Amino acid sequence: MNEYLASIIIYLVFLVGSLFFRKRMMKVKSRWSVFLFVTLYFIATYFYFEAINKFHEILRDHQFYIDFGHASLLLLLDVFVICLLTSIFIVTNIVYSSLKQKALF
Repeated sequence: MNEYLASIIIYLVFLVGSLFFRKRMMKVKSRWSVFLFVTLYFIATYFYFEAINKFHEILRDHQFYIDFGHASLLLLLDVFVICLLTSIFIVTNIVYSSLKQKALF
């Protein structure tokens, strides 16, 4: 499997989950709930990439190689940074939309 295709799939799965999270967060009225869920969202993002890294190691141990090459960790870290930037944008959008609707603060 091409490393770029795998990176795009990893990002698209994250993006779909993030957009679903944004849709659900637009219905939350309590600012403490928003803070809690945003914190859990960032923690879940970290564990998502830990799971991807572990899955990659398991596949490698069973001689199924996703062709990331020698820079597999660096490539996954690049995708992780892009996902973190996307999550910061989504959280900012949630806060802005909530402030605009005067529902959160």
